[in-house]
Amino acid sequence: MSRYLIAQIEPHEADWDDIESCPDCTVFHTRQWDHYLSTIGRNHFILSISTTTTPTSCIGFFVATIRNFGIKLIGSPDGGSGTYVQGLCMKEEVSADERMAIYQDIIAFVFENRLASYIQVSDWSLSSHSTEWIPQPSYTFSFPTTKGFHQNLRSTLFIDTSLPEEQLWANLKYKSCKYCINKARKLGLHIKVVDRREEIPKFVDTLSALIQDVSRRKHERRHVHHSKKYLMALCQSLFPNRVLMLQVLGTTDNGTEQVMASSVFCIGPSVSTYFSGASNEEYMKYCPNELMIWEGMRILHNHGSRDLILGGIASYKKKYGSSYSFLPMMVFSRYRILDNMRTSLKRIYKAIRQKK
Repeated sequence: MSRYLIAQIEPHEADWDDIESCPDCTVFHTRQWDHYLSTIGRNHFILSISTTTTPTSCIGFFVATIRNFGIKLIGSPDGGSGTYVQGLCMKEEVSADERMAIYQDIIAFVFENRLASYIQVSDWSLSSHSTEWIPQPSYTFSFPTTKGFHQNLRSTLFIDTSLPEEQLWANLKYKSCKYCINKARKLGLHIKVVDRREEIPKFVDTLSALIQDVSRRKHERRHVHHSKKYLMALCQSLFPNRVLMLQVLGTTDNGTEQVMASSVFCIGPSVSTYFSGASNEEYMKYCPNELMIWEGMRILHNHGSRDLILGGIASYKKKYGSSYSFLPMMVFSRYRILDNMRTSLKRIYKAIRQKK
């Protein structure tokens, strides 16, 4: 028998103060992120959760995005927007098994009421952490065995920014990171925090140009959320309290001051993310990247952020004292064929992109 009562909330009726006060609230659960998603044409899907014993008392929320391709799909998170995790936001800490039980009731509610036919969920609170890479991580909870369910493994590096600043510094790899930070400082590089709304367009122009240059040099296609349109929407929507826009400025050999690197961090109540960043190849000898990431870590630490998601598992990110996080992406399909279709379409899309 179901232990939880699920109800849908219209996004404009959501009590964002209530949602953001949850101890497991990430930047991807906030009203500013909701505004960003709305700006790029996405719609939030929000559910409230209460127990059958206390039906009038809300104990948490489920935050997601719903899209209609003829068949409705709920993504928590949804792909293509830079949303890394979402899922539940609980007012009090609950066990992993309890979270899974809530998800089971959410799936039943959505399918029984025909609100969607496909749901994917990745919840930061269900991730497994390790300082070393684990090919097959284990979890402390059981996955559903119901028809139409499967899970994929997602991995990322993250930094525990709740540690004291002295410990964050001690965790940096000396030769590859501390040396570069000290060198950058000796060369006079300094950080500029973009803290005026009127500066955002110029900042985005500069960052977008740097990202395009990196893409050309590495012969890589940019993620859509790194496009100028999405960066502008993100910075404008999250400004001033949920976004940290940094530039590394330095004087070059010819005596002119240049922007050597730029980055965007998104600030959450508990979990933040490194959204995007790039540097000018011409100025790499000045070591702007290490200084930029370090200052971002310090600022987020002082802000009270607990975890900083770096995104991906590129080896160079290990020099910042990061650990691995293994996140299950749980997929629930009302009809098995939907998951097969989605997998096939994803493969076709990737093949087309590679040929372009």
